[in-house]
Amino acid sequence: MFAQCQRLARFHQSFSSEYFPKENVQWNLFCEGASLWRSGISVCRVPQRHHRVGRMPVAYIPRTRDLYDDFTPYRWVENDSAPFTQLARPIAECRIAMISSGGIMYRDQPRFHREDASYRRIPIDARRDELSVWHFGYPTGDAERDVNCVFPLERMRELAAAGIVGELIEPAFSFMGGIYSARKVRDQLAPQIVDELKRAHADAFFLVPA
Repeated sequence: MFAQCQRLARFHQSFSSEYFPKENVQWNLFCEGASLWRSGISVCRVPQRHHRVGRMPVAYIPRTRDLYDDFTPYRWVENDSAPFTQLARPIAECRIAMISSGGIMYRDQPRFHREDASYRRIPIDARRDELSVWHFGYPTGDAERDVNCVFPLERMRELAAAGIVGELIEPAFSFMGGIYSARKVRDQLAPQIVDELKRAHADAFFLVPA
């Protein structure tokens, strides 16, 4: 219970969204160190003034339907299969590429925009202060404080140095994952990245969703 309270206490700042289920939201003047249950959901009590405490997940499907309410009904992609390809060698001998959908940019690379199907090449020796974030689909505050939460380049360098993965391919890649057009992903973004990976002789890639 303490861990649950500790995690939920981070949500003490007021926010409002109709996409959070009502049973997951509370208004109250809380007392420190206690907890309550309503509709089977534990809500941490935090001190001081009135707070609104919410729990993920956001109801993304209703939100997307609302965004496209004035258009033809959104057609969700249905993938019938996910082909499994076994590695030809141990991971410690593989060339690994890292790809993130977190909207990461290096130095003065152009900023992403909505429905942007482009991607950015990020040098694998890039420093944290050389990277920036733009993405409309998630709160980027944590990523701006520590980009490794959506673009774990430092952790991947450590894994390569420790011999856990064979080699980290130059460069790493990033795109802005808030692309509602499956056609753009299928016909524009994915083929370009696949070509990059083939030219780099990648054995596998590590895709980090945002």
